[in-house]
Amino acid sequence: MSLIGQFGVGFYSSFLVANKVTVISKKNEFEAHVWISQAGSEFQIRPATSEESQNLKRGTRIIMDMKDDQLEYLDEKKLKDIIRKHSEFIQFPIELYVEKTEEKEVSDDEGEDKNEEKKPEEEGKIEEEGEKKEKKKKKVKEVHHEFEKVNQNKPIWQRKPADITKEEYGAFYKSLTNDWEDHLAVKHFSVEGQLEFKAMLFTPKRAP
Repeated sequence: MSLIGQFGVGFYSSFLVANKVTVISKKNEFEAHVWISQAGSEFQIRPATSEESQNLKRGTRIIMDMKDDQLEYLDEKKLKDIIRKHSEFIQFPIELYVEKTEEKEVSDDEGEDKNEEKKPEEEGKIEEEGEKKEKKKKKVKEVHHEFEKVNQNKPIWQRKPADITKEEYGAFYKSLTNDWEDHLAVKHFSVEGQLEFKAMLFTPKRAP
């Protein structure tokens, strides 16, 4: 019955940024159910409607109604920074629904109504033999949304040192420390016995 779990705040931390949390969950052979709470002493559990469980064949969907002073956590850059800082090396793919803008080259008359009636003065005009009309091209920006995998990097400490380049060590060091310079030296090793672990020790170029 305790709100706080044994090892930390856990799921309850959702309410640090959200006024209301809705969890829709479904197992293969069961119907989907909804859990709703506003962080008080009460919560609601009920079968999900067809609209709520739309496209949810199996798994869990969490919907958070954000607090007005926590809307920064809806910012794409902020979310990417958090994922890369805390979850960069998690094996399970974390995808973010991002907005992308692409430049596309189209002709000026593209998109015009093809069934538009010709003006009377245009009728009967004959293009001279060999004359070619060049269609003017222009660039337009198209905005679309798609899921993008954010945690791209594999944990390099699990790889063999011989397979890792100096640049990869440098990129990992900078992401770990926010240092703008490369490291001075790195020692990558593993210990086996009663206690087993892999480790990397970096020495920075400057003292803290």
